[in-house]
Amino acid sequence: MVVAASAQRGQCGRNVILELRVARLSVRFYANLLRSVRTAMTAAFTLRIDEATLEALDRLAEKTDRSRSWLAARAIEEYIALNAWQMAKTEAGIAAADSGDFADEDDLERVLGKYSAKG
Repeated sequence: MVVAASAQRGQCGRNVILELRVARLSVRFYANLLRSVRTAMTAAFTLRIDEATLEALDRLAEKTDRSRSWLAARAIEEYIALNAWQMAKTEAGIAAADSGDFADEDDLERVLGKYSAKG
């Protein structure tokens, strides 16, 4: 009876592991399916990167269960968004300067006093 209970427990554990593996494969299948639908609506291009960066990308892809392509696309999207924000701020500053919207001497002294080292 103890042997049978032990065998049942062992079989149950294997079933749970098998079910978890099947569930993970199902999640990956549907994730890949969604990625392929998204990929069908995008353009492809070639990117050259050094070997160390490629290895780091592969490690990150493995750890996050994402593809190289997905990670690279997100990185490029974030880079573009950050630079678009920076360019907009720079252009706004140039436009303000062109219109003569400068800080006067009192404003400048106040800012310098605020951030300079006090002795």
